[in-house]
Amino acid sequence: MKNNGDIRRRWLLNIVGVISVLGIVCVLIATGLFAWKSYAELRRNLERKADTTLEFLDEARALDYDDFITSCISYTGVFRGKESQRLQYVDTHGKVVASSSGEIPQERLQTSDVSDALQSGERVVFCGKDPVFSERVLSVSTPVKYDSDRTAGVMRFVASTHS
Repeated sequence: MKNNGDIRRRWLLNIVGVISVLGIVCVLIATGLFAWKSYAELRRNLERKADTTLEFLDEARALDYDDFITSCISYTGVFRGKESQRLQYVDTHGKVVASSSGEIPQERLQTSDVSDALQSGERVVFCGKDPVFSERVLSVSTPVKYDSDRTAGVMRFVASTHS
């Protein structure tokens, strides 16, 4: 009889162990899928805002270059979504000129997205630590072209990813 009890106990422990491991794996997969979906949705949201901003600034291209730059800077002040996201207008040297949050760092941005967007002329996405603001961010940097020859800077849409 003692052997039957030991066998049942071992069998029960083995089953509980397997079920526990499967449960942990399922939780990890679900957490990973949720994080991936959240990241993808946040990225799409920032990209949509970038598209809308560029459409708005298309109308300002009729202005002279300095007024166009002023329009870019002014747009950061009326940007909706200030609580959860921020919009930065970055000049062609990588310096934040205006920010919807009001925080303008003294030093140039040190992430690669702005310089890559200026060099390639294409939208660039960055996910990682922003050393200037000391936080993990997802950013979408879109070059703002005044005309086909001249880039006026970058509109950088930033969302913190640590909360």
